[in-house]
Amino acid sequence: DDCAVVFGDTRLSNAELLDRAGRCARALITLGVRPGERVGLLLENSPEFLVAFFGTAACRAVAVPLNLELKPDELVFYLGDAGVRCLLVDPARVELARQVTAGLPQPCEIIVNGPAVPGTHSLPELLASAPPVPLPACRLDDELIYKPKIGPCEFNNVEFKTTLNFSAEGRFTGKKPAGTGIAVIGDSHAM
Repeated sequence: DDCAVVFGDTRLSNAELLDRAGRCARALITLGVRPGERVGLLLENSPEFLVAFFGTAACRAVAVPLNLELKPDELVFYLGDAGVRCLLVDPARVELARQVTAGLPQPCEIIVNGPAVPGTHSLPELLASAPPVPLPACRLDDELIYKPKIGPCEFNNVEFKTTLNFSAEGRFTGKKPAGTGIAVIGDSHAM
């Protein structure tokens, strides 16, 4: 299997990325995330960002990649505008996540890319214990990446592009077309 992710000394094959993304999707489903709901990604560039991004797509939810430089009031705006149901964060951003989710009109689960702290879930623990629930079939018209129409920042013209492949039954395969790369290009994320 060819290499899908290279990050420092970490290497993930397509099969490993697909497995982790599938476990992430199942964990999100277990937390109650349904197709069309929004999942915020406030994560450093890392393999876990890709796992969360593709896992969100695999359960037919909508990824909301967030710029790590946003101020708390800007995060509240984007999370509220998107109606984010879950927010995945790095351990260093747990307090920020608590602050901004407290200001949202909707409930929002916090998932930490590390050990859980009171009131949060641990992404590694969720991945390790994800039950084998079936993933929903994806449709060609599914919205996979949220992009606000207006906002308080000057980078709203950013285009998000990705290559995602699905089987004939609409299942996420994680395989890339021959001769191409999988890329997630966003305001603060480029892999």
